[in-house]
Amino acid sequence: MTKAPTTGKISGLLAETTEAVAAKLGLKVEWAENTGWGSLVESLRSHRIDAFCAGAWRSAEKGRFVAFGLPIFYSAVYPYVGANDHRFDQDLSIANNPNIRIAAMDGEVSDEVAKKHFPQAKEVSIPQLGQITDILENVATRKADIVFNEPSFVEEYMKANPNKLRRAQDKPFQFFPTSYCVEIHETQLKEMLDSALVELQNDGTIDQIITRYSAAPQTFLRVATPYAER
Repeated sequence: MTKAPTTGKISGLLAETTEAVAAKLGLKVEWAENTGWGSLVESLRSHRIDAFCAGAWRSAEKGRFVAFGLPIFYSAVYPYVGANDHRFDQDLSIANNPNIRIAAMDGEVSDEVAKKHFPQAKEVSIPQLGQITDILENVATRKADIVFNEPSFVEEYMKANPNKLRRAQDKPFQFFPTSYCVEIHETQLKEMLDSALVELQNDGTIDQIITRYSAAPQTFLRVATPYAER
């Protein structure tokens, strides 16, 4: 999601999807709060917002407090390193070492992956409302050794900054479903959002939106249909 500095208009894949969902339900979207992945639980539990629409990756930790909707799409997470760094090409487990620095953003997937899979490594983190490019810069400038994130963020940076980063491995490290989330007791709202989302997926609207925002194939992975055509 991006916010135009002059008009304040919110745009992007998930912004357009949210507006389409609201239109199906006869609702009006009010972009009420600029909150990050690390603070979405508090924003929902305090009822400052009704739904977190920037897309959250389902996790058991957050699932104790919020209800995740059906997946809008799936995201593949890859390891990225400096352009000339080949230490992790064959074995990512060596990153679980006190001498390895993992770039991360507080409360974001890079932070969750680092804490869960590489607890021995040192995190070089930035605040949750910082710029996502800052964690990539930390690897490019050798302040950190490796970062785990999705292509939608990293590939755009790599295109604008050639010869700074590379994928350490072509196989995704992990897959995450990207969903709306609401306060855990807001089952009515969740069902409404899910119903509109399924309709938009079935009529091809979500596929069209994803295509418009996909800089490269496999950036956003479509949700598989629950049936087989014959």
